[in-house]
Amino acid sequence: MTLVLSLSPAVDVTYELQDLKVGESNRVERVTKKIGGKATNVASVLKQLGHEPAILTALGGSVTDWFTTTLSSTFHNSTVIPIATETRTSVTVFDGDATVLNEPPAAISAAELEEIKRALSQRLIGEDYLVISGRMPAGVGPNELASLISLANQTRIRVCIDTTGDHLLAAAEAHAWLLKPNEIEAMDAAGTKTADEAAKHLLSLGALNVLLSRGEKGISLYRHGLETLEFRQIERLNGNPTGAGDASLAGFIGAKLDGLSDEIALRHSVAAGSAAVLAVSAGEIDLSMFKNLIKPN
Repeated sequence: MTLVLSLSPAVDVTYELQDLKVGESNRVERVTKKIGGKATNVASVLKQLGHEPAILTALGGSVTDWFTTTLSSTFHNSTVIPIATETRTSVTVFDGDATVLNEPPAAISAAELEEIKRALSQRLIGEDYLVISGRMPAGVGPNELASLISLANQTRIRVCIDTTGDHLLAAAEAHAWLLKPNEIEAMDAAGTKTADEAAKHLLSLGALNVLLSRGEKGISLYRHGLETLEFRQIERLNGNPTGAGDASLAGFIGAKLDGLSDEIALRHSVAAGSAAVLAVSAGEIDLSMFKNLIKPN
């Protein structure tokens, strides 16, 4: 089972229109509103892949009731920690290309973080994986993220982290089981000239695995003490890339939950990311396309 900790949830609003004209009035043809944020997207795709993730999140402001109700109807097991700051909104304008406007995550106070830790320590029991994904909010610095990882490591849970900057480095030093940056994020955090050097640096800091997204080139899995695995992009698909990275992480974790090898898990990871491009909103995949893409050649 997988527990997803969503520290930066969002109300995801997608506007669909024919042609976005910047600086002019635009007529929206379709509006979609759903629960979101990177961690929530991972949980949503895991559910589409046949798993039942639990979710722990922090919500505040006027959207709390709607968000909580939607969470409860989507996931069998969800826990909400109330916070004082209003939960953010993320807006995607899709006209064939995606333009994304992300508000900063809602700040979390020291007292609220302690409540999250208490809830996390209880919710970790019986879980196999913990996913922490997304930009960390004010109040959750690198040291605070490391403490959350250490809490999970005490229970021998596999901790999967998708974040950036100093938080990514802190996650490596806290011995996260899996880091999931893209090439640019890895190089920026590690201060290296190549993505290969960056991934190896993250392993040297203490990460056990680095799942490195390479865009159209596919994905690589750097493993501590084992050979690096690579899987090329299966098929280039046109659509909305928002949420493809979240789907890719969900595809990998879902395959491991099913007891599949690292090699096959990489195929599932790339397939899920590709299938997400065909969906209008983040947190969704084209399931029929996914099933087609995971078939061996």
